[in-house]
Amino acid sequence: MKIIHSLMIKMLLKSKRLYLIISILIVLGIYNALKYSGDFINQLNRVQNKDFLHYMYNDFFKVNIVLLVIIPLFLSILEFNIDIFDRYKIILKYNDIKRWWRDKNFGMFLYSFIYVTIINLVMIVNVIFSGNGEKLDSNFFIFLFTGFLLQLLGFLIFSLLYEIFTLITKKTWIGYVLTYGIILLVYVIQQFSFQQIFPLKIRSVEYYMFLVYKFNTNRFVFDYMDLIYVLWFLLIYVILYIYGYYVCKHMDIYWSE
Repeated sequence: MKIIHSLMIKMLLKSKRLYLIISILIVLGIYNALKYSGDFINQLNRVQNKDFLHYMYNDFFKVNIVLLVIIPLFLSILEFNIDIFDRYKIILKYNDIKRWWRDKNFGMFLYSFIYVTIINLVMIVNVIFSGNGEKLDSNFFIFLFTGFLLQLLGFLIFSLLYEIFTLITKKTWIGYVLTYGIILLVYVIQQFSFQQIFPLKIRSVEYYMFLVYKFNTNRFVFDYMDLIYVLWFLLIYVILYIYGYYVCKHMDIYWSE
């Protein structure tokens, strides 16, 4: 890891924004833990089978929390990356735009990895705090890892959209608004029937990131469909990465090539 990436991590760890995010996630986690503890709800209303933790996971990462809390909070920390890599003096140190774009996106990977780790650790603590720690097993951790991988790739896709819009508009707040706007738009299209306009079934990215698709079949084991979604996300990421590099290459980013 380069010095510039260490600087990014330090900036994030020292920011009040990160601890505000963690505090919000902890509050949501406590509510989720209490909801699934035996003292809070009637035992008859609890899911008393081997899939209990999966439904607890689904409740913690329900769509309104993901769209209104988890995704906006993630987008809010990307500004630190942009603030460092788009500085005039930093850009001038790079004599190769390809290296600059690569290092900038590695920084986005680090932020995405840290964020996904935090939200999944909160989920695990929820389970323990609710008194259901004994239900943690290898199957659930495989389920968690599948979600971790798809969330990491999903957030990397969001970060690339954020970067591309910011590059084009030269405004971080516009990058934020456009990225979040697209996420919400896809969700709205998913929720309403536009079959005459969109003959194919459209699913939002978070539908796959937080494993909602698994609850349609109640199959919580890792199977070939999970691998297909991982590869599909990876393909989208590569396409956006290449497009972003193309945008950089054809823009005068503080220098003329």
